[in-house]
Amino acid sequence: MLKNSMNKRFKRKRNINNKGLKFNYYKKYKDIKETIEKRYNILIALITILIFTMFISLFKVQIVLSDHYQEEVEKASIKTYEGKSAPRGRIYDRKHRLIVDNKPIKVIYYQKEENTTPQEEIELSYELARKLKVSDTKLTDRMIREFWLRNNPELGKKKITKKEYEQLEMRKLSASDIEQMKLERITEKELKEYKALDKEAAYIYYLMNKGYSYSEKIIKNEGVTDEEYAYIASKVSDLKGVNVRLDWDRTYPYKTVFQSILGSVSTSETGIPSEKKEEYLKKGYSLDDRIGTSYLEYQYEDYLKGTKNVYQALPTGEDILLKEGKRGNDLVLTIDIKLQEEIEKILEEQLRLAKQESNTKYYNRSFVVVTNPTTGEILAMAGKQIKKEGKDYKIYDFTPGVATSPVTVGSVIKGASHTVGYNTGALKIGEHRYDTCVKLAGAPQKCSWKYLGYLDDITALQESSNTYQFY
Repeated sequence: MLKNSMNKRFKRKRNINNKGLKFNYYKKYKDIKETIEKRYNILIALITILIFTMFISLFKVQIVLSDHYQEEVEKASIKTYEGKSAPRGRIYDRKHRLIVDNKPIKVIYYQKEENTTPQEEIELSYELARKLKVSDTKLTDRMIREFWLRNNPELGKKKITKKEYEQLEMRKLSASDIEQMKLERITEKELKEYKALDKEAAYIYYLMNKGYSYSEKIIKNEGVTDEEYAYIASKVSDLKGVNVRLDWDRTYPYKTVFQSILGSVSTSETGIPSEKKEEYLKKGYSLDDRIGTSYLEYQYEDYLKGTKNVYQALPTGEDILLKEGKRGNDLVLTIDIKLQEEIEKILEEQLRLAKQESNTKYYNRSFVVVTNPTTGEILAMAGKQIKKEGKDYKIYDFTPGVATSPVTVGSVIKGASHTVGYNTGALKIGEHRYDTCVKLAGAPQKCSWKYLGYLDDITALQESSNTYQFY
């Protein structure tokens, strides 16, 4: 009885627990379902907002701002490039006399096109040799041999034995070793077959292939005649990669006067010197740009450099000038070029006269600087160096030495000493004094280089009197 009663209570309790579990499970399931539905609704709302935002953006881009973006696309698709270095600014003296100018020069150049074969370049070199007068004085034996080898590739191969080719495959010989053997085995008899035309073509072929493969190579830029320039210009479509252009060069109306301080400019072949490459590339220069490399040309590069032409490259191969370049800014110096010219002449004359005097073994240079004492402007600046070559003396410009060489001023300071005397009342204009030795206590006797007698201020300077200054 007791056992049955306990079983009934246990069953009743278990039924109650089962009902509770079912209720809890149903409640949790309902809560999860509601949560998922809420999140799903939020996600749908977000997607709707994003789609609507994207639609508005596309409408704005394709309808409202379509013209603007079309222009931007066209700009991005335009290929532009800059021309060669523009002419530099001129340089004038203080009275606006022209001392550095530019002159146009004709240039014939070669720029290798894609898929150009060595045989095509050889044919071009012969065509140019027939039409252009190119000096081959710099042609070397190796250049001729390399040209012969390019002209006769099959004969060149036969100069290498089967065993040597096997050594090449076994890496006992390198390709450069094989090439060197070919060059060395070209006989003098084979080279003698080359006449003047062949040698000119060999030198032109060398010019076409030196340096980087696809960079511009100057074939001729000195003494290009109107006929040569016109011929190449008319045959550009036939002469694959050969073209013409105008360049410029610096000219000096006063020739060598003050030229060393005016400085120099790199050529279109040398471009930017390697040691200055990083400096100028950061400024937006191209490697083949011409720059000032020394003194005033270098110091005022930013002012003197010109602005290049800007071109648009069309798909048809034609170019359109978008922006015309212009010459650089002009520079006006404080120098009086006529005074400079006269001082340089006088300095050369005095150097020669001085070397005729005794005790001038170690005398080899002189400097002159003329300034405006009120403003400090340099009106003239010259330096000359004299050297004995054979039985005669030769004079060289040494004007940079004014700033770079240590120089003891010497007796030239006596003029300044006079000026101080005049200004302070210690010396009167035209005052006479005896040139005699001076003895100060505790110091050795001081004298002039010889006894000069009774002197006025001007004669004292002429004779370089020491004691006049001491007094």
